[in-house]
Amino acid sequence: MTKGTSANDQPGFVAHRGWAARYPENTLESLTAAVDTGARFIEFDVQLTRDQVPVLLHDDNLARTAGVGRSVFDLDAADLASIEVNQADRFGDQFSDVHVPLLEQIVSNLASWPDVTAFVELKRQSIGHFGAATMARQVLAQLQPVLDSCVVISFIHDAVTEVRRRVNIPIGWVIRTWDEPTRTKALAAAPEYLFCKHTILPKNNTPVWPGPWKWVCYGVSDLPLAMALAERGVAFVSTFEIGELLAAAQTQGARQ
Repeated sequence: MTKGTSANDQPGFVAHRGWAARYPENTLESLTAAVDTGARFIEFDVQLTRDQVPVLLHDDNLARTAGVGRSVFDLDAADLASIEVNQADRFGDQFSDVHVPLLEQIVSNLASWPDVTAFVELKRQSIGHFGAATMARQVLAQLQPVLDSCVVISFIHDAVTEVRRRVNIPIGWVIRTWDEPTRTKALAAAPEYLFCKHTILPKNNTPVWPGPWKWVCYGVSDLPLAMALAERGVAFVSTFEIGELLAAAQTQGARQ
């Protein structure tokens, strides 16, 4: 059983990019706040810098999060130390001195969070730029001290199969389409987790595909939707609003 799971808790709640509704996404501040509020599952994104250092970043360009129109592929890891990712368009001047974390920094935190499982997404832009083998090698080298707390995931099928070839840890494939070719490919790869945006599921409320995996749906922001997905066989929901969903689930549990 994945660390942090409970057979009595359905669905599980994953802090997508940390507590991203309240803190700059994919930052140490966001992830720490999620864990402090009770999250036992976190998700974050990894890109590689020009010098192939794994860092936490969703986009390959810093425009959205830092207001800097530069690509991570044109910057060394040391260059990021002077760039704030405070998402000023969302938070104004609420945050300062918030920077792109190195993956090794988050690994240190994961080592001190023994009950937390991390879903680590290998981003498609870095896979396309450096190749799946380089991406897997660089990220797995950093994750080595906490591999038993991690699930490596990606939209790129070749990347997660490359991870499986290298190490014996759970993997997750993020699917974009709900169709038979995708289902066939998933059955062949047999990942421990299948991720999808909840909006791609059929509208008729049929159960999700059975298989050797657990389902994780992202883009969930309220408890009724989370519970409806659980009834369809979804084991986890991933949310920007981790604190709010955990509080709502606790309140509902207290009323039952």
